[in-house]
Amino acid sequence: MSRIDDFEAFMAIVEHGSLTAAARRLNRSLQSISRSLATLEESVGVELVQRTTRRSTPSEAGAAFFRRIKPAIDEINEARLQAANQRSEPSGILRVSAPVLFGPDFLMPVIADYMRMYPRVEVDLLLSDEFVDLGPRVSIWQCGSAICRIPACVPDAWARCGASCSARLPTLNATANRPIPLN
Repeated sequence: MSRIDDFEAFMAIVEHGSLTAAARRLNRSLQSISRSLATLEESVGVELVQRTTRRSTPSEAGAAFFRRIKPAIDEINEARLQAANQRSEPSGILRVSAPVLFGPDFLMPVIADYMRMYPRVEVDLLLSDEFVDLGPRVSIWQCGSAICRIPACVPDAWARCGASCSARLPTLNATANRPIPLN
């Protein structure tokens, strides 16, 4: 466990009032939470939590310590989340074509929300009643626990997914200009 995990265990104990509740909240074992608290108390050199059989309450030093570290740990967790979001945030050009009557009412609100959520994505929207070739088509399906990326113009490519995927997708013949329906 990292040092941050020890701080988070201490904070959860103070916030939830017991080691058991903290373990449940952090999805860790009771022994792991107890060990984190002991490690932290040893490194600080003072008892941070007074334990009874029913309750764990911060000592005076523990309450002061909690008030000082909580903003810092919250900031670190927010920075972790922000860094992870930047790593996984979509970027680039998303090309979308749709019929003229479908686009304004149904597609535009969805695209506007998507662009607000992912500002690094540029959307190239083409509204036309004619077939437009946007390049290679790839269908993305969840097959059990795997994600399958299969060219939509390959009719028998679904066999590569396995029987469970084929059983769930009754319409397996695809062409470049017809989507594969999920039933």
